[in-house]
Amino acid sequence: RPARATGGTAIDAYDDVAAGAAVDVHGLLDVYGLYNLDEPASKRNRLRAVDVYDEPARLGYLRLTLAHRPAPIGFRVDAGLGDTAKYFERQDPADAKHPDIARATSYVEQGFVTAMIPTERAVEVDLGRYSTPMGLEDNEAWSNWSYSRGLLYTWAEPTQHTGLRVSCALTDAIAASLFRVNGWNATVVNGNAMRTGAAAVSWRATEELTLALVDMFGPEHAPTDDDAPLTFRNLLDAFATYAPARRLSFAVSVDYGVDRANGGVSWRGVAAFARVVETSWLATSLRG
Repeated sequence: RPARATGGTAIDAYDDVAAGAAVDVHGLLDVYGLYNLDEPASKRNRLRAVDVYDEPARLGYLRLTLAHRPAPIGFRVDAGLGDTAKYFERQDPADAKHPDIARATSYVEQGFVTAMIPTERAVEVDLGRYSTPMGLEDNEAWSNWSYSRGLLYTWAEPTQHTGLRVSCALTDAIAASLFRVNGWNATVVNGNAMRTGAAAVSWRATEELTLALVDMFGPEHAPTDDDAPLTFRNLLDAFATYAPARRLSFAVSVDYGVDRANGGVSWRGVAAFARVVETSWLATSLRG
C-alpha cells in the first residue's frame, strides 16, 4: 500500500520502498477530469484544495520517487508537478513576496534523510521536508478514501513542514513521533526559525480500530497578514478509523485550532467518512 506520512506517526515513510535496493525508483501519474454543474465562468471550483479546475482533463500529479530504506542511513525524495504541486505553492507563506522560491520548492513534496538508531525499538530520525502529521487525509489522492480533499484538509490544517522528525514504534500497537519544524508549510523563507513543535501518537486498539492524536504548537504569522509579528498558534487533531468488516470502513476526524493573531481567532471542524470496497479495483466513499 502507499506510504502515509500524515495521520499521526510517520513510521511508515518507507512502506512503498523496496527493501534491499540501492535506490528504489517508482512513479505516480494522477489525471482527473471535473465538470461543475454550476459552470463557473472562472472555470475554477471553490471549496477545493487540489482539483480546483473545471476542465475535462487535468494533470493532478506526475511524481517521481527516489528512495533507499535506512540501514541505518536512508533517504527519500518525492518530486513532481501538476495541480498538487501548485497547491503546495499556494500554501507556502513565501509565495506572497518570493514567488520564484515558492514555485521552485513546490516541486519537492518530500525530501529527507533518515538515520535509524539501533535500540530495542528502532528510532527513526528524519531531517528535511515531509508531509504534515496533521489530519486523516493525505497530500496525494490515491492514498485517500476520496479523490477530492475535505474542508479540514483544505482550510484547517498545514500541508508540509521542514525540520526534524523522530518516530518510534513503542509497542506492536502504539507508535509516537516528535517534531521540530520551521512553521506551517514553509521551507526556508518566511518560516519561524524552527520554533514550531508537535507530538503525535497512534494506537491500534484492535484489529478493527485505530486512534491517532496530534498536537502542533508554536509562533506563526497571522493567518491574513505575512507582515504581522509572529503569534502563538495551536492545532489539536484527532481521528479514528473503524473497519467492522473486510469490505466496510468508517472514520471520523476532528480539528480544533486557536491563534492569538488579530485579537484571537479559532477554528474547529469534524469530518466523517464511510467506505465500501466492492472489488479489488473499485471502492465507493462518502464524506461529510
